[in-house]
Amino acid sequence: MKAEIKTPRGTFKVERVFTSEKEAKENGYGFYFTNDDGTDIYTYHIDQYHCKFAIISKKSLLKTYYFTFGSSEQFPFQGGWVEVLAPNMVAAQQIFRIYYPDIVDYPDRTEGVLNCANYYTEDEFKKTKMYKEGNMGYYCHIVIGPKE
Repeated sequence: MKAEIKTPRGTFKVERVFTSEKEAKENGYGFYFTNDDGTDIYTYHIDQYHCKFAIISKKSLLKTYYFTFGSSEQFPFQGGWVEVLAPNMVAAQQIFRIYYPDIVDYPDRTEGVLNCANYYTEDEFKKTKMYKEGNMGYYCHIVIGPKE
């Protein structure tokens, strides 16, 4: 692997990329610290002076957020939803806005109001009828997320 991680403590070659903390521990890696960019860094000690570095894949840290649409023709879609992969709700809303900016030239919409009917965490969305039955006859239109 050619990837490197840059930290306040120096630049290190990444030997492994894991999908979870559990997988890292099963392979003998222990948590070292969280980098300034939020990346958790793990180490595997070879001897007293040498170790290998690993990180958890950013994609494995992403959660799914659901942005649903009603019947308004001002929405990008009528019915259904868009799934956004992001580390948290605030980031999900920011990503959503890149693809579907707020409507500001419509009488009942103001800046800062998302261009959707509602939004949910994955746990919240799975509790709705939409999860199994769809929304106005439609399901997921697209899945979007941050760029690597």
